[in-house]
Amino acid sequence: MPTNLSAAITTQAFNSGTYGAITASFVRELAVTLEGRSTTFLDISLEASHSWPNGIFQNARYLQLVLRDGSVQAIAKSYKLPTFRKTKAATPEAVVQVVNRYLARIEEDQDKA
Repeated sequence: MPTNLSAAITTQAFNSGTYGAITASFVRELAVTLEGRSTTFLDISLEASHSWPNGIFQNARYLQLVLRDGSVQAIAKSYKLPTFRKTKAATPEAVVQVVNRYLARIEEDQDKA
């Protein structure tokens, strides 16, 4: 059965929405619902968008996550960031807690260097 993809996609304004409590300079949320299954994509940057080299998201320290079926998994990240391990998080609050813990670890590593 064909699906109208544009009707299945919803976006949130930057640094707002369900995951707006993530402590990063830039957070973009994209939710896709097809045939009753929901998948959320999070784009997170540690730098503000105006400071990205050449204005390109992937040139900054970034992390792209997919949230599906209660799991949080990195699908892309900057080589400058440590590995983000796949974890379970059943609620949006748990997702925010997992991501903020990861971002705090990055900040601690920077302070040590």
